[in-house]
Amino acid sequence: MKAGLEIYISIVLITIMAVLCSSFIVADIDATDARDAYYSYYTQIDNSDGATSVINACIADAGDAGYKLQVDKVGNPENAMYKLTFEYPYKMSILGINKTHTIVGYVQD
Repeated sequence: MKAGLEIYISIVLITIMAVLCSSFIVADIDATDARDAYYSYYTQIDNSDGATSVINACIADAGDAGYKLQVDKVGNPENAMYKLTFEYPYKMSILGINKTHTIVGYVQD
């Protein structure tokens, strides 16, 4: 009887650990996808030399994907830069974590 109880507890603990580990893996995959999207927008804006049409397309695409991209022009007119502020959700529902993470970067014009 004691061996049966130990096996049952072991199975329950292994199941809980598997669910927690999968939650961490899903959160990491979502964060990696968000970073990939940010670098894609960064590259597009950098390659277009800050073209307004490309910036607007990136902002719209980020919104459609569930992210928030804000692009601000900073610096003097001769050496302008674009500040990219990228926000993405970071969720682990099993642990009740629901945060917004931010990536900030600058693109030289």
